[in-house]
Amino acid sequence: MLLAAFVGMTFSPGPLIAVLLGSIAAPLSAEFGIDRGQVMFSLTIFSFATIVSVCFIGRLIDRVGARRVLITSTGLVVLTLLAMAYQSNTILAFYCLIGLFGFCSTGAQSLTYNKLLAAWFDRKRGFAIGISTAGAGLGYSILPIIMVRVLESTNWRGLIAVLAAFTVLPLVLSISLAFAPPWSNDQDRSITPLEVPFATALRDIRLWVIAVAIFCISTSALGLVPNLVGFSRDMGVTPKDTANLSSAFGIATLSGRFVFGYLFDRMFAPRVAAGCFIFSALGFFSLASSAAHLTGTAFNVLGVAVVGFGLAAEGDLIGYLTSRYFGMRAFGQIYGFLYIIFLLGVGAGPYTFGAGRDVFGSYSIVFTTAGALAMAASLLMLSLPAYPRLTGVARAR
Repeated sequence: MLLAAFVGMTFSPGPLIAVLLGSIAAPLSAEFGIDRGQVMFSLTIFSFATIVSVCFIGRLIDRVGARRVLITSTGLVVLTLLAMAYQSNTILAFYCLIGLFGFCSTGAQSLTYNKLLAAWFDRKRGFAIGISTAGAGLGYSILPIIMVRVLESTNWRGLIAVLAAFTVLPLVLSISLAFAPPWSNDQDRSITPLEVPFATALRDIRLWVIAVAIFCISTSALGLVPNLVGFSRDMGVTPKDTANLSSAFGIATLSGRFVFGYLFDRMFAPRVAAGCFIFSALGFFSLASSAAHLTGTAFNVLGVAVVGFGLAAEGDLIGYLTSRYFGMRAFGQIYGFLYIIFLLGVGAGPYTFGAGRDVFGSYSIVFTTAGALAMAASLLMLSLPAYPRLTGVARAR
């Protein structure tokens, strides 16, 4: 199960489409006679289609089971990629297929894998989810290298066809799960599980505290990534140094997922998350000082790495807190709700950062505001109460 989740997240639609569009932007522009902005509009279409799909997929997972949704969605990912490679004769057709890809691929993302992991693991649930989400970080690291190598010997259509072949591996692994037992030895069956309906969860203040915290940290931390190039230009650093900033962010996030996933199983997760969000805030405040005083690159790399390390807990946090506070009955719907909040932050962050830079002429105030949002997320995490007391001869951590 853990291998399937790790491989599936490595080649999941999120990293796949984000890296793909950056890699094929130039050949797409040349073939269809459009500018880069019109190519990147595909990512907006993908995000919107994903948000719409989450509204249905979460409920579907709770009704028919995560395995069926995972197998179906992963199969549709393969077919949609092949259609994108061979049927995109106009930019409109490409847009439509990107939208279809976003809608069909939601069941092959973290929502489904986290429900499966939460069902398989109890005592080591945090670490299991951390390993799974680390797969997405690995995808962001290795997919650019793979795509550059493939593009050296084929065109963008051939590249998409190769990516479709890569996604067959998660499909095979997800099919193999259909013949595996639904519970692992890590489960304590003496504990009566939580059974919180979605309607009840929506009236629970804890859900809204988590949602606001998720929005604050996703807006601030994920708004940084697309603006690293603009920040680097303001600082007058070389393209190599800009690459170092991106690498520092990715490495810190990848390592942080293992660390915080491990800690979630041994400490009260909201307190761990609060500490990690303070890390992000300190990183933003250091970057704000750097932007104001135009300090050196090494200082910037450290600041970006600290922000990335602090962001690492967010990917694990949604699934972990959903299972601990609300249980598994409506896990898909509750997780889907929080994931939509996360996506809204992802969409708002880059635009807000860029607009703030245009208004103030510097990223200093923008980074200071982002640090304040991270601090707010930390305080919200500290306000969460203890997990519900479970009945049985034992109690889940």
